[in-house]
Amino acid sequence: MIINEQDPLSQQTLDAWFAAENEGLVRLDSGRVEFRHPMMRSAVYQTATCAERREVHLALAEALTDDPDRRAWHLAAATLAPDEEIAGLLRSTADRARRRGGYPAAAAALERAAQLTPDPGRRGQRLLEACDLAMHAGRPHWVERLAAQVTTGTSDPHLATGATLLSCWAMAATGRHRAALDRLLPLAESAVGTADGVALAALSQAVDAIHYTGDETHRRTALELLPALTEGAGDDCRRLWVRVGCDPLADRDAHLRRLRRVMAGRGHGSHAPALLGATAWLLDETRTAVGLLGTAMEQMRRIDPGKAHAEVGQTLAAAQFESGAWESAWALNEEVYEAAVENGLDPARRSAMCVKATMLALRGEAGRARDLADRAAAGVDPAESRALYAAVLAVRGAAACAEGDHELAFEHLRGLFTPGPDPQPLHYRLPLYHVGDLAAEAVYAGRQAEAAAVLRSVAARPAGGDVSRRLAMQVHRARALLASDAESGEHFTAALADPEGEQWPFERARIALEYGQWLRRRRTVAQARTLFAQALTTFQQLRARPWAEQAAEGLRACGAVVPPEDGGRGRLLDRLTPQQSQVVRLAAAGLTNRQIADRLLLSPRTVGFHLYQAFPKLGVTTRAQLRDALDAGSGDRSVPGWPVLDG
Repeated sequence: MIINEQDPLSQQTLDAWFAAENEGLVRLDSGRVEFRHPMMRSAVYQTATCAERREVHLALAEALTDDPDRRAWHLAAATLAPDEEIAGLLRSTADRARRRGGYPAAAAALERAAQLTPDPGRRGQRLLEACDLAMHAGRPHWVERLAAQVTTGTSDPHLATGATLLSCWAMAATGRHRAALDRLLPLAESAVGTADGVALAALSQAVDAIHYTGDETHRRTALELLPALTEGAGDDCRRLWVRVGCDPLADRDAHLRRLRRVMAGRGHGSHAPALLGATAWLLDETRTAVGLLGTAMEQMRRIDPGKAHAEVGQTLAAAQFESGAWESAWALNEEVYEAAVENGLDPARRSAMCVKATMLALRGEAGRARDLADRAAAGVDPAESRALYAAVLAVRGAAACAEGDHELAFEHLRGLFTPGPDPQPLHYRLPLYHVGDLAAEAVYAGRQAEAAAVLRSVAARPAGGDVSRRLAMQVHRARALLASDAESGEHFTAALADPEGEQWPFERARIALEYGQWLRRRRTVAQARTLFAQALTTFQQLRARPWAEQAAEGLRACGAVVPPEDGGRGRLLDRLTPQQSQVVRLAAAGLTNRQIADRLLLSPRTVGFHLYQAFPKLGVTTRAQLRDALDAGSGDRSVPGWPVLDG
């Protein structure tokens, strides 16, 4: 509170302020009065009468003519009845907050504006806008409360539909996926042919819930509804998301062609990098996914620097982990977890726990990994959350493997598929990537026949079209481990033949380790030594201790000297943020700041700022040193960006 210099205070009033300061209630400083504790401020406000509070708010509003936002809030606090003029001022306040990226402040201003709006239709529209802003702020419980007010306070079907979509987002964001799907899919079905935009919005929103539950009925329903929708302008991004999200294995080549077209178009709004990044991730275009999701995160953080943006962040952290950027994934994952806990985003919280548990398991901290995985699964019905259950089983399998308990590891990994002679994956996507791990544990446990049955099921998916390089790599790995010696070498070679497999360094290093072990048993020592050395380098960089020890043992058995670990140097790119990594790689490829800015949808000034921050982290002082620094630090010469897609 500011003491008005134009209205001098009486000595009696000053004495009262001085007495309050002596008692430790307030602090006087340069004409300002500050309460020493927020509870004291609240107590003073609450004990005042309504008339006293109104008088003070009106006085403050009159004094704050140069601060329209604070003036609007004080006028709103002083009014006792709906007032369109004050509601309009709060609407302007919300618009200014939205432009600054202050979604919570904008939502609060619009909510209060709606309360002061006399016209019911306009009131419902403002509540719906506040609800949308609360969603962007990542506040699901707030969204539900506002959506309920829209639903009960309007007869406008357009507003009611918007409120339904937003409340379904809140349901899914807080872990009630089936409840969300039970509303979204009937809404989509009822809108087909009459409001295809609404139907597509409902299907697009349903994808996350379908992926989480893994429910086949809901998945098939969404896939059957999609072709009935007419294609509207700007719908390509969401249509592709629905198709890939519900069936990432079928028609993969067609999906990739459409993804390239949509990425090249760029005319799809601010949601495009996030949706396209998640789509690329589901298609195992991991390098592209990291670039797109990193771009989306940077755009969001420029708008709202204080938020971790948990829903995009959890997918980016998973993609970073798969691509070998474990340190970046760990740091981002911690941010995601904290934001998810703060805002009640239950699936994001559990996902973050699983990603962290996986890294702990692969680094040999099996006990911590199991405990974290158990906490992630606590209170959740596996039949209602197949994606989470599959992730937890994979963590438990990795932890048992790291401890050398191969029988237990096999049991956990076998649980990813249904029992019986014709095993089917527990979830339509996630278990498939563990077929190589299952085969490896089956060999140790002497249960190759069971793993071979699973492999036949996986290899039969999809019925037509190409599988991703990553999945093909895992199928060849499993075949190599389960085949006769005469055929194993051919499959190991095929698994490592494609250099694009370097997008998944840990998975590729495990194959190199197993191939080296196979070659050593056949006394092909020189080639085995090379594979062990390659695998050891990757495992040391990732600090995957159990596997580094196996690779080192293989090297020693081949008569080679085991090199020391890198002393913590690690992958240089792991020291950078995702956006810094993109900028540095493009600069290393010779692009100018302007060209990089055009590629990543940034300003040249922002590009320069990222380079200024990245140079000390990489230990370079000039642009010309970037290529050598990246080659020495990571061996990765790829240059990701918005329109680049691995083919």
